[in-house]
Amino acid sequence: MVEDKKNISEKRKLALNIVEDEKNQKRPHCKHGPTLLLTKKIGSLEKRFLACSAYRDNKCPILKEPVDTEKFALDRRKIRKNLVRILKAPKEGRGYCLTCAELFLDSDYHKHVRHDILTKISMKHIRRPTLLLKASTEKDKEAQYFFSPKTIDYVVESLKQLNFDRLILIGCPSIHEKIQCNKKALGMESVLLDIDQRYRQFYPRKQFVLFNMFNNFFFEGDEGQKKLDDFLEDSPPGRLCILIDPPFGGLIQAIGQTLDKFHKRWLKMHRAHWNRAFVRRKINSNSYEMGLMIFLPYFSEPKILSFIKGMKMTDYKVYYSNHSSYKKCTCKNKIGSAVRMFTNITPKLLKLPLDEGYKYCKPCQRYVSPENNHCAKCNACTSKDGRPSKHCDKCKKCFKDTWSHCDSCGVCGLPVNHQHS
Repeated sequence: MVEDKKNISEKRKLALNIVEDEKNQKRPHCKHGPTLLLTKKIGSLEKRFLACSAYRDNKCPILKEPVDTEKFALDRRKIRKNLVRILKAPKEGRGYCLTCAELFLDSDYHKHVRHDILTKISMKHIRRPTLLLKASTEKDKEAQYFFSPKTIDYVVESLKQLNFDRLILIGCPSIHEKIQCNKKALGMESVLLDIDQRYRQFYPRKQFVLFNMFNNFFFEGDEGQKKLDDFLEDSPPGRLCILIDPPFGGLIQAIGQTLDKFHKRWLKMHRAHWNRAFVRRKINSNSYEMGLMIFLPYFSEPKILSFIKGMKMTDYKVYYSNHSSYKKCTCKNKIGSAVRMFTNITPKLLKLPLDEGYKYCKPCQRYVSPENNHCAKCNACTSKDGRPSKHCDKCKKCFKDTWSHCDSCGVCGLPVNHQHS
């Protein structure tokens, strides 16, 4: 049988691992902060090399000196002063330059004469910067895809029902906008951590921290770390949830290391007055003592389960408003989006929308997609990719309904891969 190309690709990615810091050894920096020391198996040999934590094309040069965090902090103060001036100006006096990715006043119009600009910028656009910003879609770099309105509404409403009202949003700007525009109605507070510097001109420091999720790097140094620490300190047990929407090809092992550091800092602040039994009512017992949601394709499941403890994949299909493959569009993809929500929240508590066809499976004690039917022989709802599955008595497990058993190979697979001469 010819092995599925997707499985081969996944095995290659799993072979790439991060070497843990030895005696807190400092790594050289690229423009995204400290590089990662990676190891990769090539045949029987193991190769070690330094690489950018954020870009996957190996074209990000290593710097001679570390990133200047003091300069980033100083720039942030200047940007904040400019934002105050822009907010005080009338709508007619505000503009946005798409070329420079910069908000400006009429008095600075001469700097953008030959650029692609938008005029009469309303408060709605300032409060919802994703309406203004050009999303980067470079797959090997900082690919940006914004959640669809229906996905945003579902995620926010689910968190509200579970009483998670303190949210750390890593790479989730559209959810941050939703919360910041409806704070009183929702009774929630959020902070956005993102590597995109453009958000600095739209949010004050307590609402946005310039951050790299893959190396736990705060571009504004201690000032950025303090803003996150303040938010963690004000987040009691049972109310904090971290949401992460990483680039699909990012190193999940690196995200897991960042989460470990977040968790240790939060535990240090709250260990004296937290109730483990209260927290465990809605969070898996073998996971962090805070809620966690990560949005990645279903085929990322092996890596997520390997590097982030206590996670389960839900059947919820996540859609994006600006992704050609993961839009809510059946003409291109009849089985729906491949992106799923992984979480450490107790499965039976996370209700999936019944009006979209999701249903509750009593034996599994979780909500599942319409096409995911319970298999009595496996004692599980086994579909993962959005297609129905069927049980093979010979293999004693479920496979995609398009697969069939090959007696010559003794396994199930696509019929085209089992043509014997």
